[in-house]
Amino acid sequence: MDLGRRGREAEAEVLRGMLARTVLGRGGSALVSGPVGCGKSALLHAFAEGAADGGAVVLSAACSETEGSTPFSTIAQAFHQAPLRPEQLRGLRETVPDRDCLSFLTHGTGDPTERVERLYPPVVHQLWRALLDLSVRRPLVIVIDDVDRADAFSLRALAFIARRIRSARVMVVVTAQTGTRRTSGFLQGEVLRQPSWQEIRLTPMSVEDVARTLTRRFGDDTGAHAWYDVSRGNPLLLKALLEDYPTAAGADRRSREPVVGPSFAEAMSACLHRCGPEVAEVAVTTAVLGDHVTVELVADLMGTAPGAVLPWIRALDAAGVLADGRFTHAAGRAAVLALLTRETSARLHRRAAERLYYAGAAPAAVADVLLAAGEDDLPAWSGALLREAGTLALRDGRIDRVVECLELAHRIATEPQDRVSALHLLFSAHWRLRPGGCGRHVDRLLDAAREGCFAGDVSPVVSYLLWHERFADAEMLLTRVAAPDREVPLRTRVELRLLRLSLAYRAPGLLGRLAPEVLDVLDADLDTNGPGCEIGMSPQLQAVRALEVVLGGGDPDEAAAHAEHVVQNHGLDDGTADVLFTMLSVLVDMDRAAAALPWCETLLAEAERRNAPAWCAVLLDVRAAVALRTADFPAAVAYARRALTALAVEDRGPFLTGPLVTQVQAHTAMGQYDQVARLLMQPVPEVSFQTTAGLRYWQAKGLYYVTTNRSPSAITTLRACGELAVAWQIDLPAVLPWRTGTAHALLHAGHTDRAGVLMREQLDRSHRNHARVRGVSLRLLAHTAELSERPRLLKEAVEQLQRCPGMLEQAHALADLSKVLHRLGEGERARLTGRRARQLAARCHATLVDDRRTVHGGEGARTAPADDAGADSAFVLSEAEQRVATLASRGDKNQEIAHKLSITVSTVEQHLTRVYRKLQVQRRADLPDALETLAVENGVGQVPSL
Repeated sequence: MDLGRRGREAEAEVLRGMLARTVLGRGGSALVSGPVGCGKSALLHAFAEGAADGGAVVLSAACSETEGSTPFSTIAQAFHQAPLRPEQLRGLRETVPDRDCLSFLTHGTGDPTERVERLYPPVVHQLWRALLDLSVRRPLVIVIDDVDRADAFSLRALAFIARRIRSARVMVVVTAQTGTRRTSGFLQGEVLRQPSWQEIRLTPMSVEDVARTLTRRFGDDTGAHAWYDVSRGNPLLLKALLEDYPTAAGADRRSREPVVGPSFAEAMSACLHRCGPEVAEVAVTTAVLGDHVTVELVADLMGTAPGAVLPWIRALDAAGVLADGRFTHAAGRAAVLALLTRETSARLHRRAAERLYYAGAAPAAVADVLLAAGEDDLPAWSGALLREAGTLALRDGRIDRVVECLELAHRIATEPQDRVSALHLLFSAHWRLRPGGCGRHVDRLLDAAREGCFAGDVSPVVSYLLWHERFADAEMLLTRVAAPDREVPLRTRVELRLLRLSLAYRAPGLLGRLAPEVLDVLDADLDTNGPGCEIGMSPQLQAVRALEVVLGGGDPDEAAAHAEHVVQNHGLDDGTADVLFTMLSVLVDMDRAAAALPWCETLLAEAERRNAPAWCAVLLDVRAAVALRTADFPAAVAYARRALTALAVEDRGPFLTGPLVTQVQAHTAMGQYDQVARLLMQPVPEVSFQTTAGLRYWQAKGLYYVTTNRSPSAITTLRACGELAVAWQIDLPAVLPWRTGTAHALLHAGHTDRAGVLMREQLDRSHRNHARVRGVSLRLLAHTAELSERPRLLKEAVEQLQRCPGMLEQAHALADLSKVLHRLGEGERARLTGRRARQLAARCHATLVDDRRTVHGGEGARTAPADDAGADSAFVLSEAEQRVATLASRGDKNQEIAHKLSITVSTVEQHLTRVYRKLQVQRRADLPDALETLAVENGVGQVPSL
């Protein structure tokens, strides 16, 4: 394949000029030098073919290491091709007295050096006479490839010829590698220092040269830098890449990234073979050391001095095999390592790991080399180092490296505690990367627990077991970790207590399925006031205090203070991740979304940096809940969708429920009921209905039934939700306000008294600082009160809701207040209040929908309760009246309205008369505000998103 580089054309032109002068009787000699693989042979062969086509006699030879010790082997190879006529052969026999001399010129010799030295003068003179005779009729060109490998007598003969061809029609062209082999006396004394020789130096291709080659091959230079990075401009390696590309299965045809294949590996092997054994050993040692290579380490592994390896490293740099003494692309390094047998590779990597370890290299550097050494005959310190490297990689989010290091550490461990330590780290890596892939590690940890060897955090393992409904395994593990007959450390007691509270908060149904004796283990007493109790300020203990307040229905300010202390003072790692996520959820449930938001964003960025999809999914779910609480419903939907896509389907499990509930609530708030219907058709894992998220799913589904006027279904669903909440002791209005939805459904069904009872219960059970719960409860309680009492309750509801980020709930309360004010004859205040309600609703992309009118046909659809129907009907416009009033409010005259609606002017006037009476306005200019107020008055809010 012709790489056709512009620089090679320049060098070829130099040789053609020398040949032209040779034809005229002014012969010359040329040395084409350069690193291995840079096109010396290609240039020589192309020149030789051109010279032969031009009528010259070409004698060629290719030298090799195997023939370097055979006297005259190179000359014999070239002279054997000489077109000697019979009379010339007779002349040679007559001229050369020793018949062996002629054999020297045609076959070389294996005779002792002393005899060859004695016969050298007549042989070389006869050779020169024969060459001169050949050049009389046609110019003669001698081309020798890899002359630095030629035998000494052939080199002396070439030097003899080169000194005599200035006035002859003879030209000598040889190639030689530079830097990779010991420079011969011939090159030093007869070529590099003689004016009769012209040196042509070849170098690797530049990026521009590679780009031109790609353009000739593909039509453009896309990916030139990538091709250069792999080949380093070495023509031999670039040619191999081009050969591999058409059949490479992984080739990206759009970006045209090079793909290394068998041709590249063969080319790399050829380069190293041509360089000689010492240089090849340098390349292999450099490949073994990888990113941790230094000149000193290379020399140490080779058993030589650093000064000895420097020239070889420079030679590999010049050839493009290395760059600054190291492989810059994994493909080149892999190609070199592939040349080693498995046993040789393991031995070299073990030696390299030992050198790095005792030189004080970083654990990650030593681990890189140990992983390539396999698991046989590793040093005794390997297991501890691999666990340390795995821990560091886990901290940095290099999950693949974590798995590699720890799997090897587990396989080579000889002590049970070392195996358990590696298993814990493996579990942590999969727990944050692919939760569904933890099963194998959990099973091995359970085996260790049965053997009495379990150590480390128990909470994540128990959580995994409970999510997969493996209750017997979870009970076994807990009883082994905190057996009655053993002293349980305070740290473990705090962890178990936190696990108990976390399950009560997030999965109360699962907690209830554990045996009583296991619950006793989880309820272990915590004495954190004793001497040496540094656990007192741990994030786990702070989280215990926060959850105790939440589950006890205590002050949300106190719970939020504990939760915020945790997220402010502790970084994200495997020991704190679950605690931090739980505390963020506490902040959201306690209506501290503003406090949760910046920490959620910070932790999400850290989780993304650490390549932890499971962490990202949980944090995106919390972020979606923050958006829902702050009435940013489009953002809530977007974050919930991102939370689901962060994990593969098989890894979601019960986690699916949280983001699904958020989407249902957000779409319901925005009036997008078709979207809600589609979401509710998605299958939900059965185990989810043992969790708080599952209860919220039933609550969201019930609220959707409320807004679509399916009251019987809503009441049934929400009542079941409430019964489970009571049974599981999660009947907390701040966490699960199931009574709110039930009251909405009862109001729809006309059961005002029962709705009032529920709201009074909710007020009694909620702390005075739970502003959102109290505000929503007061608003719905107002629907059950006398008309004269409603303004007071609604104003108090608005005041409460202004203390929290419940913008939509404020809009609903203001809409209710506007309607009541209108019915009490306070039209101006009603309009102003209604306008504010509409503005708040618009800001959160929500619609205000009447609690009592039919929104959706189907089961349970009904109209307003009888006690309010008469009062409301005075404010309801017919469709015809609505169309006329709307056009009139825009400034259209009666004739224009009649024309647009295809009715008579008289009909327009009749409609307007009824509109003025219903809206209690006297003139057309009052219509815009009156219609705006009417739109609010006919809209009593959506069910709140709690």
